[in-house]
Amino acid sequence: MNINDQFPSKYLRASDLQGHDAAVTIASVTTEDVGGSDNPTDVKPVIYFSGKNKGLILNKTNANTISKLHGPETDAWLGKAITVYPTETEFRGEMVTCLRVRLNAPSLPATQPAQPVQPAQQSQQVSPVSSTEQHVENTGGMAAALTRSVPGVGAAPVDDAAPISDDDIPF
Repeated sequence: MNINDQFPSKYLRASDLQGHDAAVTIASVTTEDVGGSDNPTDVKPVIYFSGKNKGLILNKTNANTISKLHGPETDAWLGKAITVYPTETEFRGEMVTCLRVRLNAPSLPATQPAQPVQPAQQSQQVSPVSSTEQHVENTGGMAAALTRSVPGVGAAPVDDAAPISDDDIPF
C-alpha cells in the first residue's frame, strides 16, 4: 500500500513526481483558497497543466521563476511549457520536500520543428581549468551550490537526462 494514496490531494506534491522532472504545459492559472479548514483565507495562484488533474500551488519562488521564463502576466503563460521537479528546502528549521520550477524551459517536443543551429553554436568548447562547475541557484533567499561534471571530462552532467514525459507521471 502506498501511504500517499491514503491521503489524496487536489494539489501536486513532490511525491507525485516519483523523483523525476516533469515537463508540462500550462493550461490555466487561477486563484484558489488553498488553506482548507485550518486557514480558510489562504488564497494563492494555482497552475493547472494540460492532461493533468492536480494543480501546482504557486509560492513566490516558483512564480518568480515562471515570470522570468514567460513574463509577469499570467495570461501569457497559457500554452507555455515548464519543468517541475522535486527537491528539498528548509522550512521552519527542518528540511522538507518541495516542488520547484527549473529556470530553463523544457526542450520542444519532437513533433515540432527544431530551431536551426547557427554555425558558431555547433562546436562545444570545454574549459580545461576544472573538471567541475559550480552553479548557484537562489531558492527563496537560500543559496544552494550545485556541482556537476563538465561535459567531456569525467562523469556525465547531472542534468543531461531529459525530463520524463508528462504522460508517464500520473498526477
